[in-house]
Amino acid sequence: MTNLKIFKIKNVKTPERFGKNAGIDFFIPSEDKEIIIKPQNQVCIPSGIKVKLPKGYCMIALNKSGIAVKHGLQVGACLVDENYTGEIHINLFNTSNQSVLLKPDQKIIQFIVLKPNYVIIQLEEKEKDLFKESDHLERGSGGFGSTGG
Repeated sequence: MTNLKIFKIKNVKTPERFGKNAGIDFFIPSEDKEIIIKPQNQVCIPSGIKVKLPKGYCMIALNKSGIAVKHGLQVGACLVDENYTGEIHINLFNTSNQSVLLKPDQKIIQFIVLKPNYVIIQLEEKEKDLFKESDHLERGSGGFGSTGG
C-alpha cells in the first residue's frame, strides 16, 4: 500500500476512502459559502487540500455518481500530476437545465491515484510506417459508432 500525504490549508473535512473503494472523496471546504452553479455553467472550487503524490503516480478526478445523476454535475479539468504542489481545485460543469446549490462540507468529487505509463513519444516520418501489415486492424479508421455502439 502507498501513502498519499495531504495538507489542509483551509477548514475542510479530510478526504476519505472507505474499504476497497478506489475513489478518495473530497469535500467542499467548511468555511466556503453556498455555491450556486447556473445551468450550462462551470465553477472551479478551491478544495483547501494540497497533496504530495507518491513518486511515479498521478491523481485523476472522477464524478461521484450520485452528484452526476441527481444534479447533472460533471468533472472538468481532472488530472493532478505528481510534480504539482499547489492547492487542488475542483472543476465542475452543470450540464442540467436547473441551477445547482452546493453546500459547505458536501462530498462533491472523488479522486483515484494511478501509476501512469510514461511512454516515449516517437514521431514516424511516413504514415505507412505507423502500422505494419502484421498489425491486426479490425476497426481500421472507423470513427464514432464504427463498432456498432
